[in-house]
Amino acid sequence: MRMFKLIAGAGCFLLAMSVLSVGVVAEDIDLFSGINPSGGNPPTVLLGWHSTANSNANVVHGCVYSDTNQAPELGDTVGGMEQCALVNTMLSLKNANSDLLGAVKVGLMVFNENGFSGDSDLGNGNNRCGYLYSSPALMTEPAINSFVSKLKAFDKNDLANQSRLGDLVAESWAMLNGLSTSCSGVDYSGLAEVATECRDAVLVYIGNATKENSSVADGTGNPDTLLLSQLSSAFGYAEGSSKYEFFSTPRAVTLLNNSGSANNKYWGDEWTRFMNLVDVGDSAQSDRNITTYSIAVYAPDLEEKLAGEINFLADMATEGGGKAFKVTADNHAGLQEILIQIFNEVQDVNSVFSSATLPVSANTQGTFLNQVYIAMFRPDATAGPRWNGNVKQYQLGFDAGGNIVLTDATQDVSGAVTSVTNPVTGAIASTATSFWTTNSPTDGNGVAVANWPAGGFWINSPEGDAFTYDAPDGDLVEKGGVGLVQRIQNLTSSDGRIVYTCNDTGACPTGSALPDFDGDNATLVSKLEGILGAAQAGGGASITVGRYDTNETISTSCSGNGNNRKCTVTHDNSGGTDLDANTDRVVIVGGWNSVLPANKQVCTFDAPCSISGVTDSTFDVTSKDIPNNGSYNNAVIVDVSRLATVSQTGHGLLVGDQIELENCTVGNNTNTYNIDELEGTVLGSVAAIIDDDTYQLTLQDYVLAETANVTCGTSAVTLTADNLIQWMRGDDIVGNEVKRGPCPPNSRDAECPVSVRGSIHGDVLHSRPAVINYGGNTGVVVFYGSNDGHFRAINGNQTANIGDVQPGGELWSFVAPEFFDQLKRLYNNNPAVKYPTSIDPDAEGRDYFFDGTTTVLQDQREGTSTSGKAYIYLSARRGGRFIYAMDVTTPTSPRYLWRLTTSDLPELGQTWSQPKVTQIKGYDNPVLVFGAGYDPAEDADPASGTNTMGRGIVIVDSVSGKILWTAVPSCAGVTLAAGGHCQATASLTRAIPADITLVDRDFDGFTDRLYAADVGGNIWRIDLETQDPADTAFSQFQISKLAELGGSGNNARKFLFGPDVVPTNNFDAVVAVSGDREHPLYTDDNTAGRAYNVQNRFYVIMDKNLGKAISSPAPDPIDTADLVNQSSLQCLDADENVVSCDTAGATSLFFDGLSDSYAGYYINLMVGEKGVNAPLTVGGKVYFGTNQPDVPAEGSCTANLGNAGAYVIDLFTGETQRNIFSGGGLPPSPIAGLVTIDGKTVPFIIGGAGPSPFDPSMPEMPADNRRERTFWYFK
Repeated sequence: MRMFKLIAGAGCFLLAMSVLSVGVVAEDIDLFSGINPSGGNPPTVLLGWHSTANSNANVVHGCVYSDTNQAPELGDTVGGMEQCALVNTMLSLKNANSDLLGAVKVGLMVFNENGFSGDSDLGNGNNRCGYLYSSPALMTEPAINSFVSKLKAFDKNDLANQSRLGDLVAESWAMLNGLSTSCSGVDYSGLAEVATECRDAVLVYIGNATKENSSVADGTGNPDTLLLSQLSSAFGYAEGSSKYEFFSTPRAVTLLNNSGSANNKYWGDEWTRFMNLVDVGDSAQSDRNITTYSIAVYAPDLEEKLAGEINFLADMATEGGGKAFKVTADNHAGLQEILIQIFNEVQDVNSVFSSATLPVSANTQGTFLNQVYIAMFRPDATAGPRWNGNVKQYQLGFDAGGNIVLTDATQDVSGAVTSVTNPVTGAIASTATSFWTTNSPTDGNGVAVANWPAGGFWINSPEGDAFTYDAPDGDLVEKGGVGLVQRIQNLTSSDGRIVYTCNDTGACPTGSALPDFDGDNATLVSKLEGILGAAQAGGGASITVGRYDTNETISTSCSGNGNNRKCTVTHDNSGGTDLDANTDRVVIVGGWNSVLPANKQVCTFDAPCSISGVTDSTFDVTSKDIPNNGSYNNAVIVDVSRLATVSQTGHGLLVGDQIELENCTVGNNTNTYNIDELEGTVLGSVAAIIDDDTYQLTLQDYVLAETANVTCGTSAVTLTADNLIQWMRGDDIVGNEVKRGPCPPNSRDAECPVSVRGSIHGDVLHSRPAVINYGGNTGVVVFYGSNDGHFRAINGNQTANIGDVQPGGELWSFVAPEFFDQLKRLYNNNPAVKYPTSIDPDAEGRDYFFDGTTTVLQDQREGTSTSGKAYIYLSARRGGRFIYAMDVTTPTSPRYLWRLTTSDLPELGQTWSQPKVTQIKGYDNPVLVFGAGYDPAEDADPASGTNTMGRGIVIVDSVSGKILWTAVPSCAGVTLAAGGHCQATASLTRAIPADITLVDRDFDGFTDRLYAADVGGNIWRIDLETQDPADTAFSQFQISKLAELGGSGNNARKFLFGPDVVPTNNFDAVVAVSGDREHPLYTDDNTAGRAYNVQNRFYVIMDKNLGKAISSPAPDPIDTADLVNQSSLQCLDADENVVSCDTAGATSLFFDGLSDSYAGYYINLMVGEKGVNAPLTVGGKVYFGTNQPDVPAEGSCTANLGNAGAYVIDLFTGETQRNIFSGGGLPPSPIAGLVTIDGKTVPFIIGGAGPSPFDPSMPEMPADNRRERTFWYFK
C-alpha cells in the first residue's frame, strides 16, 4: 500500500487598514499603516419588526420597562414582550459601562398600513410595504430617550392585518441606501448621507411564529418585481446572465410550500441574499451591502407546525450573511440578550484588530480531523517590531438548519451548534472561547496553577468581554490559545521551557540532540556576546519628566455625542506646554474641573486623559462631560509623560538600548505624579539621542517630575547575552511590554512573583501551521514558525496530554542562528517598523524569521527508505534564503537533518515556495519540489522586470537535501547529488516564489508533470517522465513555457501563487490568477506598471498535450490572443465562431478541449483588483480570493481594508459569481476536503464563498459527467 501524506498550506488573511501609497517599495504588511481610531464611523442597524395582528397572541411574559416599572402598551401579548424587550435593550445602552452608547446608529422599520404620521417628514407613501417608524440616529442619551418614547407609544392600532415581510426588506434596502424610489413610494434621498457612509449596514428582522396562521409572506408591494428591477435597471444585469439568474432564482425553503416556485410569495430571503452579496460596484447608485440577522420569536407548541416559517426566517439570515436566532415568545430577557449580542458584533468592526489563516489537521485515512487551527497576529499599535500572536483551536459543527459552521470549545457538536464567526467583521465573535482557553488554569497533571493571578493575568491590561481574564478570548489575539498555555507553563520561571538552537550558522549537529538555547550553553553565550558587543556602563545621571504649566487660559469646543464626543482644548501656551499624544497624558487643575461636580470631573490625577490632535496651542480629549464653549483662566495643564529626559555625561548609548539607572533618589515631591517610579532602580528604553550627554528614555508608566531633583548613581545597558536568552525564553525582565502583565519587573516580589511575558507568543503572519497526527498516545502535534524567533511544536490535542505537556502546551521550540542578529531589536521593541506613512527617521523594515510555509512528510508505507519517518521542512519567506529540514519522528526529540542555502544553489531567493513532497519514478526516496524563490527587487513599484535570484525550479532529496534536478539560468556553483542534473535554461528570467503544482496524470502514484508560474506572468511545464518508462534519468526531464500571459506596463502581471491543475478527458485545465499582493494599497499615480494599475486576470489554460514529453520543436507558448475573453460571457454561432451571446442563434460556449480555435479563456478583474490567494477547484467550480483597494474620497471617514472578493467560477463555462468577504483584507487560500463531525463525514470548504473567510460550507457537486478532482491525498 502506498500511503504518503503531505500536510501544508500557504497564504494568510490580513485584517488591517489601507491608506494612500506613498512609497516605491512595499510588502503586504503595508495594510497596517493608517489604522483609523475606533468610533470614527459608527455602524447603522435597522430593526425590522414583524408588526402584524398576530402579535396580539396572548403570552405571560412578565416584562416591565426598566425605567418606570410599567407594563408595555401592547400588554401580555407577543408584541408586548417584543416591545418591552426593545425598550429595555435601548435603555441598557445608557449604562455608564456600555461600549455601545454613542457608538451605533439604530432605526426601526415596521409594516406600513395604517396611515402613520410621517417620521422626519418622510410620510408613509402608498400605505404599503414598510414604514420608517424611527430614522436611524446615533444612540446618544437624548436619542435613546426619543427612540424609547416612540417605542412605548406603539399600540395595537399600529399593527398591520397581514404580513409584508418581503416588502419591508425591499423598503429597508431603499432606506439604508438613501434611494429616491422605494416599495412604499417614499423618497429616502434625504437620508443619503446617513446611508452612504463607509460602513455597510445591518438589518435585524424580528419575526413571529406564534399563531397557527402566522405568515412570512409578502404583501401587496410586489417585492419580486422590485428586485428584478434593481437587477436589470440599477445594476445592469441582463436577463439570463449568471448574476441575474443567481439573484432572481427563488430559493426553496424546507417545509415552506411553494417557496421555490417562480410565482411564490416569499421574496424576503432572495432580497437578503441580494443585499448581502451583490457587488455594489456594479451600480451607479450610492449603495452599500446589508447584512441581515433574524430572530424568530416562536411558541413552542407551534414549533413543528410552523417549522417552514421558522426555517424561512433562518434562511433570511443565512443568505443575508448574518446569524439566525430563536427565542420563545415569553423570553424577554433572551430577546434582549440577542439584540445586545448583535449590537456588539456590529460595533466590533472598529474594535481590536486580529488576523488569521486556517489550517486543518488531517488524519491518516484521507479525511480531516475536526480540529481547526487558526493562526493570529496583532500588529503593535505604535509600529513597534514586537507583535503579539497566537494559535487557537476551534471545531466544525452543524447549526439548527443543517449548515456547517465554525464553532468553539463550549459547544457540543453532537447536537446543533451556533457559528462563532462575526458576519460583520469577518473575524471570530467576541463571545467565542477557543480550545485550551480557561480562567481556572491547571498544569499538565491537572493541578491548579500556583500563583496564578486571582483577578486574571490581564489585571493591568484589561480588554474585551473577558476584561482581565482570558475566557472568552474571542478575537483578542493575545488571550487564550497556545499563548495562554505558554504563560501557564512559564508563569514564574522559564527554566523548564525546552528551547533548542544551533550554536552557529552551519554548525547544527546531525544525529544527536540539538544544543539548548539557555544560559548554560557557553558557546551560545559567547556567540551572542560577540553580536551584542560590550555592555555600556555610565556614571551619575539626572532625570526630568513632564511639565506643570500654571496660569494657562483655556477654552473648549466640543462636537459629537456620547463616547464619540470630542473636545478641542485651546490654551495660550504661556507655560510652554509641549505635548505628544504618543507619550503624554493630561491633568487639568482648575479649568472645567472647578465647575464640574466631583463625580463628573475629567482629566484628574486619578484618571489622566489621553490626547490626540496635538498642535502648539490645542489638543483633543474624548469626553461626554467637558462643558462645550467653556473658557477658564488660571488653569494648570499638567503633562504626565512616559518620556523622560536624562542627562548623563558621555552616555555612549544607542536608540533602543534597554538600561537600568541605579540608586535613584527624589529630592523634592512637590508637583509630582507617580514619583515612586523614579526611586531605586529605573528601567527604560532609549527613545532618542539628543547629544553625547543627553538622551530621552521611555518609562514604564506616566510620571511628573519636572522639578523633583531626581538623581541616580550608575547605569548599565541591561541587554547582556544572559538577559537576551532569558527574555527570549519568555521572562519579562525589561518592563517594556505594551500590554503589561500582572507583576511588572519594578513591582515583582514574593507576593507577586509572575515573571512570564504577556508577549511570550509572537505573531504568526504567513506561516500556516502544519499538523502531524501521530496516533497512539501522542495524537496531534502542530508545527509552525512565528516572528518572535521561535519555531514551535505544540500539543494539538483537544484534551489529551503528550507526556506531561497539556493540550495547547509547547513541546519545544527552535531558534535558528541565522536570526541571532535580529533578537536585540525584539528585546528593545525598537527601532519601529517602517510603513509607507512612517515619519520616524529611525524606522526600519520589519524583521522576519521562519515566516514561510512548513511542509510535513509522514511516510506510513512499508518497506521504503523513509518508512515510519516524520520530517518537517521549514521555509523562511522574507526571513531568509534557506530551508531547514528536521526529523520529528519522535515529536519530543527533534533532530536536525539538513539545510539548503545559496552555497548549494546560488540562484536561491527568499524561500517563499512551499516545498512539496512527492515520489518520482526511478528514485527511491521521496523528493521535495519548490520554486527557487522571491527576489526582493519585486518590492519596487513598478518593478524593474529584471530578477537576479529565484529564477528556477528545484527538486531535492527529502532525506539528504541534495539537489537532484534544477532548471536555472546558470548552473555555475550548483552542488548536485550523485546522478543529479542541472539544466541551464536561459529563458528562465523571472523569479518563481509560487508553489509548484504536481500532477500524476496516470494515477500510478508517481508525479509525472509539474507546473510553475513566475512573477513575469509565465506558466511553465516540466515533464518528469518520457515515453520510455525505463528512461528515468534526471537529465531526461524537460522544461517548456506553456503560456506567456504577462508583459510590460499595465500588462505586467505577476503570479505569486501556484496554479491549480484539473485533469479532464481532453486536456489538463491549468487555473491561475494574477496579482501582486505585496503592493496592497491604492495609488492615484497612473504610472504604467504600478501594481494598482495592472490589469489582473483569472485564467483557464487548456493544456491539450496529454503525453509525457514535449514535441520537438516545442510549440509556441499560449498567449492572450489564443484565449477567449470571458469577462462578459461569450457564445458560439452556427459556425462555432466565438460571438457575443446577444447574437441571434448563439449557443453557450463550453470549454471541452475539442475546438482548436482557442486554448482557454480569461476574465478581467476590476480596476486595482488583485488575486491574493491560491485558486482551488472543487466539483467543477474554482474558488479564489481577491482584494481591491477602496479609492479614498475627500473627507472619507476611515481608511480600510478594501473590498475582498470571494470568486466562484464555473471551470468549463467561465460563469462567475463574486461574493464579498466580510471585513475586507487579504483572505487566506481556500481549503477543502472531507471532515468527520460526530460520526458523519461531509465535504467542506473553508474560505470559499464567505461571508467570513473563516466560514465553512459544503460544496455543491455537479450532476453531470464532468471529470473533477475527487481525491485529497496521494496514496
